Amino acid sequence: MLLQVMLPHHYKMVYGGVNGHSRQALVMGPIPANGERDKSVSQLVERGLIYEAGVLVLKEYRPEVERINPLAAFIRSQAFQGDPAFSFMSDRRITSVCITDDGLPLDDAPPEGVSKQRWNFYKSKYLCRAKQRVLVGDDDRTIFIGGLLEDALSKAMLDFKVNFPNTKVAYVPDLCVSRGESIKIKAVDTLSHYGVEALTLEEALIYIETSA
Repeated sequence: MLLQVMLPHHYKMVYGGVNGHSRQALVMGPIPANGERDKSVSQLVERGLIYEAGVLVLKEYRPEVERINPLAAFIRSQAFQGDPAFSFMSDRRITSVCITDDGLPLDDAPPEGVSKQRWNFYKSKYLCRAKQRVLVGDDDRTIFIGGLLEDALSKAMLDFKVNFPNTKVAYVPDLCVSRGESIKIKAVDTLSHYGVEALTLEEALIYIETSA
């Protein structure tokens, strides 16, 4: 059993406007409006750790932001500090790796026009296919949460389903971040069409307990 938390910094983002596209803000510390959701995220991750399920955090790595605006990059990296719901982010039992913005691992072989040396450098920074296979191992179930549901998270789940056909792929919509309700509904429908199972928190907790 593997629990995957995709791009968790989205839990610290507040989106506004039509489907969240007009403005967004990073919030340090707890966000009262999302308190119940974040508490449930913590509950699910803690349950995974208690029952010794694998917990994989797929976090962002944006070197261009670090170069252009190091202060913004530092603030972004500290967003979970002071929020007890996300204390698990520093738990040593969790495996953390960096993922590309589209939620997909790098291919093992370099694309045309990119040297093997440069590609190996990228693979040292980001999750690649070979490392993903090692992390997944022989797990027959995986649950995704995180964000954004209509973007990187959906891409990651559909890609995972193709590359690990023997692993049942599920997610918890209530613990996924989206820019707006209408696009969230569309994403849920698309995932259902491709056989990705939507779970309630209670169902996900049972998944973890029965997989121990």
